[in-house]
Amino acid sequence: MPSPTLKACLNGDRTPQHHPAVPLTPAQLAADAAATRGAGATAVHMHPRGADGVESMRWTDVGAAVAAVRARCPGLPIGVSTREQIEPDVPTRLRLIAEWPAPADGGPAFASVNWHENGAAAVAGLLAERGIGVGSRGCAHRPRGCRSFRKFFPDQHRDLRICHRNCRWCPVAFVV
Repeated sequence: MPSPTLKACLNGDRTPQHHPAVPLTPAQLAADAAATRGAGATAVHMHPRGADGVESMRWTDVGAAVAAVRARCPGLPIGVSTREQIEPDVPTRLRLIAEWPAPADGGPAFASVNWHENGAAAVAGLLAERGIGVGSRGCAHRPRGCRSFRKFFPDQHRDLRICHRNCRWCPVAFVV
């Protein structure tokens, strides 16, 4: 049985307007990752920002955040977001993710996929092809998300490690 994971989400879509301590820069994310690791976190999830403070999937922004956290917290699994609000256009989102290197080459260890969003299966498939783990946010209690998850996971990627939250439309919850 795998050991338990305590994953800390460092910022999400929150901004300093939500709380002044929300980390946005790579240095702030790295400091918070170190603090959460010290408190027992065994992985971190973050929403990297561009210089303008807006969530970004551009590798220059994602890479800077991942590199900063990795330098401060060697060996800590680092995940990032692929949520559609960051990049609503599916082809553009896929193009941006295609620029991310594999974890062994400096890319994130995993990325979250929101199964109710447009393009979720394509995003998850591209991440898997690149060797980036897929972390499921679940289906946000929407039947479309549950159908997308069930279609992708059992039929195509039985060896993929996914933690999936249960909801009223999904009869099962996975930790694979």
